[in-house]
Amino acid sequence: MRLSSLSAVLIGAVTGLFLSDRAVEQPAAVRAGTALRMDLEEAFERSDLVLEGRVTGMESRALGPGLVCTDYEISVERTFWGEDQPSRTICLPGGILPTGEGMMIPGLPGLVEGEDTVLLLGAPAASGLRMPTGLGQGKYRLVTEPGGTRLAVRTAEDLVLVSGGRSRQVHGRDVIDYAELVGRIEAAAQVRAAARGTGR
Repeated sequence: MRLSSLSAVLIGAVTGLFLSDRAVEQPAAVRAGTALRMDLEEAFERSDLVLEGRVTGMESRALGPGLVCTDYEISVERTFWGEDQPSRTICLPGGILPTGEGMMIPGLPGLVEGEDTVLLLGAPAASGLRMPTGLGQGKYRLVTEPGGTRLAVRTAEDLVLVSGGRSRQVHGRDVIDYAELVGRIEAAAQVRAAARGTGR
């Protein structure tokens, strides 16, 4: 299968590594992914699809020579922006094949089967491949504390954020209240829809 030029641009925008069993033993080769630093509203404005859902399945596959992607099955709770569908298959770059070979992209957030998440995603390439907006800035993991408080956790690993000509390495996580996250996304959706004179 040939990659479209858009797919190549998506992969070229970050540092990707094709791994074999030997390469996995040499983590020093992994570098940080680089993305423009964005607040939630800016990330929303740059996204083609924004949704909340649960990861119900995942399968990695070869998309082309040296390129691996993973199809994630998402049971959609709600769609903040984009066509509303009860379930979706989201294809993200990276993953490990049954042979043990795979590809990883530093800074790209991982999804885990069974987790609840809010995703902000770019437009799909011709191959169906999507990128989270701003790499790790495009995924929030939803968790519920023992007392019942719902939180949204954004994890940034191996990510360099660039803003105003300056860059900084990010390791750690941001935690915000789930209700605040939803409120800000819904407000951003209203502003975007009003600016376009259309619905989402």
